[in-house]
Amino acid sequence: MPSVIVLGVRPDSRDALNEMEKRVKRGLEVAEELNADFIIFSGGRTAGNYSEAFMMQRIAEQEGSRFNSILETRSLDTLGNAYFTARIVSKLSDREVVIVSGPAHIERAKRLFSFVFARDMKAYCHGTAEEGMNEKEREAYEFATAMLEGIKPGDLEGIWERMSSMHPLYSVTR
Repeated sequence: MPSVIVLGVRPDSRDALNEMEKRVKRGLEVAEELNADFIIFSGGRTAGNYSEAFMMQRIAEQEGSRFNSILETRSLDTLGNAYFTARIVSKLSDREVVIVSGPAHIERAKRLFSFVFARDMKAYCHGTAEEGMNEKEREAYEFATAMLEGIKPGDLEGIWERMSSMHPLYSVTR
């Protein structure tokens, strides 16, 4: 049985909070469909006093979630979501995972998670996934892939070394 990873969104507007709620609800649906063991809520503190993961867990509880949850609270972007959840998943007995995000974000998330986990990822979103990536998503993806150039897929130590030395969100946490 897989674990479901629900990706957060920076909660800096009413629209973003609505997006977060849609992701959580879709994550609960996917977890139910797949008879998941866990839901991993992934997202650090990007705005306000609480992590995105904590906020998503609260939404899930309000929706009556019956699933055990794990909070990943260190990530500050999609690459961080992938890296830090890969660290968590490596410690679980069942390492099968699927990801859930929003329609505009799902393509970039799927590609980055596939690289970090070194396997194709199953990905779900609420609504209809957008065709390809919009400009913002494409720029963020190109930044991440340029930074990771020369790193082998699944090389978590190499990925972290690159993130902690070159990524503006993680190089200060070293």
